Amino acid sequence: MPKSNLPNLCSLEDMKAHIQLSFLYVILMALITSCDTKNLDANQRAEVKKEMDNRELRKLADVDILNAGQAQAAMIADTAQKLLGQTLMKTIQQAGVPAAVSYCNVVAYPLVDSLSKVYNAAIKRASLNSRNPKDQPEPWEAEMLEAYQFGVDNDQPLSENAQLDDDRKYVLYTKPIAITNGMCLNCHGSENQVLPETRALLEQLYPADNALGHKMGDLRGMWSIKIPIEEIVKKM
Repeated sequence: MPKSNLPNLCSLEDMKAHIQLSFLYVILMALITSCDTKNLDANQRAEVKKEMDNRELRKLADVDILNAGQAQAAMIADTAQKLLGQTLMKTIQQAGVPAAVSYCNVVAYPLVDSLSKVYNAAIKRASLNSRNPKDQPEPWEAEMLEAYQFGVDNDQPLSENAQLDDDRKYVLYTKPIAITNGMCLNCHGSENQVLPETRALLEQLYPADNALGHKMGDLRGMWSIKIPIEEIVKKM
């Protein structure tokens, strides 16, 4: 790409990083054209400086909110995963796999819903290969799941992610769920790994089940947590 003949001070790329298409943008465009701050009066220069300073402060505030939101959401995801995992494993050991399937159907979602109320956050498990229709991803969740799947397919490490939504009202947090325990294959594995009794129950409870055929290391889905920014600020 050819370099601009304007000096760095007047770079349109730099200007666009700090201002929107607004009255102040028009002022700065005049500055770019003239390359001379003397063309702006004192009040205009003060307004430009104030706007740019405010944007820098807002960036810092966004970073603080994002870090705090990520920490809160990670704690929620770990708590939910631990509660579900421990109870599920205990149920399998004491009553068998079909009982665990029933447990997931009856208990798992009310448990997650109760955590949502405690933390005033939207909590769900989303998957591109969903078993329960409640796990169907929203568009932004589908994008994250596709990114995680790309990572699995290319042997890249998976990690949590946090971002602000477009309206800057929520922190959107995701944490991938991979199959790392062989016991998961009792309900999510290949045809010869899922016993007929378990398969029959799955077909009864989840007629549109799309969560079979997995193997160790596969991406099962992800935790998706949406926390209102005001809730995050309360705890900062």
